[in-house]
Amino acid sequence: MSFSARKAINKIKSYSGLENNWDGYGAVKPTDNTINNAINFLRKADEDGLNVYFVAPGPNGEIVIEFKRDNLEAEVYFNEDNTNQIMVYDRDECIAEGMIEDQYEKLREIFTSYEET
Repeated sequence: MSFSARKAINKIKSYSGLENNWDGYGAVKPTDNTINNAINFLRKADEDGLNVYFVAPGPNGEIVIEFKRDNLEAEVYFNEDNTNQIMVYDRDECIAEGMIEDQYEKLREIFTSYEET
């Protein structure tokens, strides 16, 4: 496992120690299910050569994992109800979006084969 994936997983695990209102604005803490889904996804992504750029908890209990390469950016949202969503951008244009289960191969393809021209 890559250093960046191990670091991101440890950061995600730390979210289990958050309390509700962790941001002072009413944010909901991520559930164990959300944390586990994000970690499992990150392990698979790392095995497939995807390098995590950023992870963070969201205000509604979600966890966000971002990937970045050249002008491309992907945001993957892990929600408590398992509606894990992805949006991929090339600069300001959304080039893919939907459920991660339906878009994972596109994410992998874009971030492991893209060459900036």
